Amino acid sequence: MQRYPEQHRQSSYGGRCSLRSPRWLPALLLAVAGTIATPAMAEVDQALVEALMRDSGLSQQMDSSAANMQAEIVASLHNSPRLSQLSARQHNELIQVADRDFSPARFRGEALGAMQRTIDPGHLPALKTWYQSPLGRKITAIERASPVDGGAQAAMAEAGARRLQIMPAARVALLQRIVVATHSVDAAIEMMVAIAEAAGRGEAEACGKAFSAQELRAKFAQMRPQMQQAIADQSLAFLAKLYGTLTDEELLAYVQFLESSAGSDFHWCVSQATQIAFAAVMQGFVHDVSQLADRWRQTK
Repeated sequence: MQRYPEQHRQSSYGGRCSLRSPRWLPALLLAVAGTIATPAMAEVDQALVEALMRDSGLSQQMDSSAANMQAEIVASLHNSPRLSQLSARQHNELIQVADRDFSPARFRGEALGAMQRTIDPGHLPALKTWYQSPLGRKITAIERASPVDGGAQAAMAEAGARRLQIMPAARVALLQRIVVATHSVDAAIEMMVAIAEAAGRGEAEACGKAFSAQELRAKFAQMRPQMQQAIADQSLAFLAKLYGTLTDEELLAYVQFLESSAGSDFHWCVSQATQIAFAAVMQGFVHDVSQLADRWRQTK
């Protein structure tokens, strides 16, 4: 599960906030705040899913990405001018609710349950074979060692951009196939939208005001073409540096795994699980803020 550099954007709703794309795409924090339809299949044993998440590096990457989401939402609420009508105590209580409801532990629990319900049991042997193979372990170790700090990630992307200028076209094409296979560009944009929506809904509930998710998404839609190109370029540059120690043959083998039935289904399941998890924690957050606002009104 490779990581991608964080992207910073201006929120088109409310005040200024920094919206980051997830670090562990293709774990694909493709978070949207709607109901996700998933095909019905037998639930996979929790221990098997936990082992797969551990072997793939997904557990560690999901925790760090969830922490990034939590920090972004808390920062957005902390800095929002729309919340100026709240007292300092009320503002702090709202931030405490967001910090609790978007905790990595809560997100991980929701995502694990969703993975159990969406992953195809028939693909588990192939996934286990890949992630426990020498090359699978090597690539996972590379991804786990990639930097968490946004500045370090940006530096990696800059170094990767220089590599791309002299990289053979065949290797560039392999990296591009990774970006496509993991749907990382649209995933990053959807995450930005989802974080802005979570903060916006929280602000609206706290202040007793209306919120339009449709309006928010329309504003992001206007920026989508430019965002897609910028994220695609930076993701490709980041991968050029991240996988710089892999041979062309090793990189090709990884691409073939990602494009295989098991690999592509696994990434789809991770995407779906992430959407379900974010929708669940956001629903809980909105409910908790609504109750908090009711308590404020009752104590006036």
